[in-house]
Amino acid sequence: MGPKIFLVAASAVAISTTSYAADMAVKAPIKAPVADPWTGPYVGGNVGYSFGRWSSTNTAAGATSFFAATGLVSSTTPNVDGWIAGGQVGYNWRHQNWVFGLEGDLQWSGERASNGGTATLLTIPLADGTISLAGTVDNQWRLNWFGTLRPRAGILVDPTLLVYVTGGLAVASTKFSNSTTATATTRNGAGAVTATATATIANSETQTRAGWTLGAGAEKKISDKWSAKIEYLFLGLGTHTFLSGTTSTPVSVRLQDHIVRVGLNYKLN
Repeated sequence: MGPKIFLVAASAVAISTTSYAADMAVKAPIKAPVADPWTGPYVGGNVGYSFGRWSSTNTAAGATSFFAATGLVSSTTPNVDGWIAGGQVGYNWRHQNWVFGLEGDLQWSGERASNGGTATLLTIPLADGTISLAGTVDNQWRLNWFGTLRPRAGILVDPTLLVYVTGGLAVASTKFSNSTTATATTRNGAGAVTATATATIANSETQTRAGWTLGAGAEKKISDKWSAKIEYLFLGLGTHTFLSGTTSTPVSVRLQDHIVRVGLNYKLN
């Protein structure tokens, strides 16, 4: 009986071990946690359009400036606009349906405006004709580049669509140029030009301005790594008086812009 009992016990142990091993074999392997498609760093690029009305005023007491082609005026509001392109980097954190982040961007800008005009300032009769003084002015405004650093906060409308608000610091390079030419002309009694003399004064100033920005946008996931966005920003860069201390008339310009752009982001992890 001893050997038989031993064999039965050994068989039971073997069957139990085999059954346990079989149970272990059919258990599903442990999977690595799935990365959240919104949380993490990203880089991207964008293109868009920038436009603004840069209200400009001649600041010299009693002076006038050729802001418009219709003649001598002391103020104007040029439509400064043009295409923009650039890149952005950022980081997002997701908490339930909320997404918070920080984004910085740097943009090239083709935004600009120009105007000018010619006007006759005075005409003085001479014994056998006249002498007249005319002025021609060309004004140019430019936004060379700008960059922003902004926190973002938004809500997921669905797992792939984020709508958000954003705002923060804006920095931009702005430029105003002015060229003024005075021309004296004498004419004989028949109206023919007998002599002319001209003098030109040209000055320009580039100013890097710090200000603020505020806007909103929407971003759509098109895969785990890629997303597309559309965004609007307002840039407020304050007011600066250009050409102070030069031979040109100082001009105070209110610098503000509207930015509309579309872009692609690539998530890095």
